[in-house]
Amino acid sequence: MSLRDFLIFSLLVVSTWTVGAQPISESELEAHIRFLADPKLEGRGLGSDGLELARMYIEAEFRELGLQPAFEQGYDQPFELLGSTPDPSPQLEIEGAPHLSYGQDFVVFSNHQDLPDRITGELVYGGYLIDAPERNWDDIKGVDLKDKILLVEVNEPGNEEGGFFEGTQMTYYGRWTYKYEQAARLGAKGVLLIHNDKRATYGWGVVRNSWTTEGFTIPSEYMGSSFEGWLSEPVVKEVVAEAGVDYAQLLSRAETKDFKPVPLGVNLSLAMKPTFRTVKTSNVGAVLPASGDSPESSPTIILTAHYDHIGMSTQGEPYSGVVDNTSATAVLLAVARHFSQLENRLPVNLMFVAVSAEEQGLWGSRFLASHLPMPEEKAWANINLEMTNIWGPTKDVYAIGADQSTLDETARVAAEKVGLRYIPELDKENGFFFRSDQFSFARAGIPGLWPTEGPTSADPAVNVKEKRKQFRARHYHQTTDSLAVQSQDWNLEGTAQIGGWVVSLVEELARKKERPEFLPSSGFSRE
Repeated sequence: MSLRDFLIFSLLVVSTWTVGAQPISESELEAHIRFLADPKLEGRGLGSDGLELARMYIEAEFRELGLQPAFEQGYDQPFELLGSTPDPSPQLEIEGAPHLSYGQDFVVFSNHQDLPDRITGELVYGGYLIDAPERNWDDIKGVDLKDKILLVEVNEPGNEEGGFFEGTQMTYYGRWTYKYEQAARLGAKGVLLIHNDKRATYGWGVVRNSWTTEGFTIPSEYMGSSFEGWLSEPVVKEVVAEAGVDYAQLLSRAETKDFKPVPLGVNLSLAMKPTFRTVKTSNVGAVLPASGDSPESSPTIILTAHYDHIGMSTQGEPYSGVVDNTSATAVLLAVARHFSQLENRLPVNLMFVAVSAEEQGLWGSRFLASHLPMPEEKAWANINLEMTNIWGPTKDVYAIGADQSTLDETARVAAEKVGLRYIPELDKENGFFFRSDQFSFARAGIPGLWPTEGPTSADPAVNVKEKRKQFRARHYHQTTDSLAVQSQDWNLEGTAQIGGWVVSLVEELARKKERPEFLPSSGFSRE
């Protein structure tokens, strides 16, 4: 069967569900998952025929449901990414330091195609490089860091129980993305994050594997410093020792509000030649207009799920991404079907968008959030579906990022209306709020959340919490996140349960007279 025939056959199967406004069903979700995670879609890698097939499938579903195109040009919102593959043998030299080995001691990356043959500059220790006025914390203190090369700690000061920021719960100030963005804002020529297993929350192997392969950006959205990278902590200790400074003392100072950048009196020199390419992709979205004669004056709730994944392994196996993220895309399509078949429309617009390039850095949602097809003040909230529960129903749920805004109470009420106990967000030390597409909307001043199953299984014979844990340990971003493996014992009643909660959440938001707002403590705002 050809790919085209495969697509047509699957759409004919799915279209048989669309009779009446039925609840979200396991069979409906399974059909979507089985198409989108089929090996024929080649892991839905960026720029692949498989990703294009997935886009066609989602658009055809939106058309079948009678939803309107979300964008002026139609259902698609195209954009281009710049791909950069790191130089496999860059030369990094620091005065007084021993020979540095790429991949073992450091990694470096650049989005700039106009790099000089060699980048040189003075090395400055920047502490955590955090400027957080709402917390009365400023690591910069007005020091001119333009054209400097910064050594920066990852995470936050006081990253422990009772610590200054949120204790062990990471805020955006602790994420590596914030450090790079901050360095670029300050005009730094380059930035190297100091890797420590505890502060990074992962080992050096993760850094090496992530930063020695092709990365992407949207040039109009972000370019960064001339180079960005990581340096292992043992090397940093040697470098600052050669500069006559004790690293432990530097780190201790960085944990205080009195810290300001410390010039190390040594120069860094870097030569590298990355290679570049341009890749085209698109978000695909549709709108169910609000009731009434003037839906354009009504607020919009934006529901998202990313439909891309990693593509093919070097051994020729697809990264099919059943959990990450066809489970969530299936819920997005099922929720769209549910609302499209209701006799009475809600008083809000519902925009359903399958976004691309999430795996490369949330680029699809970032492009969408900065190119909204409605006035910004009409974009009320984002409900982002990511890695949705396939292991069975639970008695409780929580919403990642909801406590950043007034969405928290709405999520609680919506959960209780469908018989679920709403609990505080778990595993905050992992910073999940900043690692999926709801964060792109938060950056644009739009509150968002990620609906997630809780740890208490409805079936005492099934440990959903343990299954999630084992998935992350064994299958996350592996070729085993496949239909052949995951369908062996999946229970899509858990997937449907999340879908039912999302329906309830949308209905609760539609009853609101005022748009959700970030809490003063969140660090985000619409202002």
